[in-house]
Amino acid sequence: METRIYEREKLYKEVWEEPMTTLATRYGVSDVALRKHCIKMNIPLPKSGHWTKMKSGKKISIPPLPEHNGPDKIEVPVQTFDNSDRFGAKMSEILSFLSNEEHQRVTHYSLALKVPDRLTKPHDLIEGTKQYYSSKKGTTQTKESHVINLSKISDELKNRVYRFYNTLFVALEHLGYTVENAPKSYGYSRRVVDNELSISFGGDRVPIFIKEIQTRIDHIPTDKELKNSLWSIPSYDYIKTGKLHFGIDSYHARRKNWRDTEAKVIEDQIGEIVLWIMDAIHVEKVKRI
Repeated sequence: METRIYEREKLYKEVWEEPMTTLATRYGVSDVALRKHCIKMNIPLPKSGHWTKMKSGKKISIPPLPEHNGPDKIEVPVQTFDNSDRFGAKMSEILSFLSNEEHQRVTHYSLALKVPDRLTKPHDLIEGTKQYYSSKKGTTQTKESHVINLSKISDELKNRVYRFYNTLFVALEHLGYTVENAPKSYGYSRRVVDNELSISFGGDRVPIFIKEIQTRIDHIPTDKELKNSLWSIPSYDYIKTGKLHFGIDSYHARRKNWRDTEAKVIEDQIGEIVLWIMDAIHVEKVKRI
């Protein structure tokens, strides 16, 4: 069985060099799993607000690596998947509208896709979106149609989203599909939050999205809420988890959702996602005809 090795001193340096969510992506695990390994090896971790302070230029202190009675290296089993077997029958079934030669070409190309660790040659949509969210409160000359709605994504995860979307857009355009970003409601809108991202081919389209998974916890009323009887006190609070969820927002799509899991993140599933987007658009065409 394949294993993944975590070295204590190396991991200690890494968790103070980049956010946990970014580091976890490189290790191919969730940030929750990586945090557990750090705690197990008694590695001090950045507290909430650390990266914000660093970006603003504030002075920060890094605690030394404390003494540890346990092992300096741990080896963790990794769940693996045989993608060729897993996709073989299923992909041949859902891509039956392609010729054998085209089916082999598309499948081979898609399953070989990898999301790079760094963003290079960004797609126009990615460039516009980066400029918008990196500017103060979105104050930029970027056209609204060039900005993807990432309002539900933490700042620490946006670079992951840029790299994922960039790889996805380039791949789909290479295969002859079109990436569109426009207001989802009829009429004219200047609000970025009204933009809907979609993939189209020959007049048929399916919306796609990425959002950050949230977890629900019981809300603890504040003194101010308790004193003001006119306030409606919420029952729950929703906390962002640092995990991503990619979806195809189409009723007829035969598969719609992919999430970061303990075994793999959405970047590891990009080839599969490309093929299912193609299938979803073909289903839309069949339903229309």
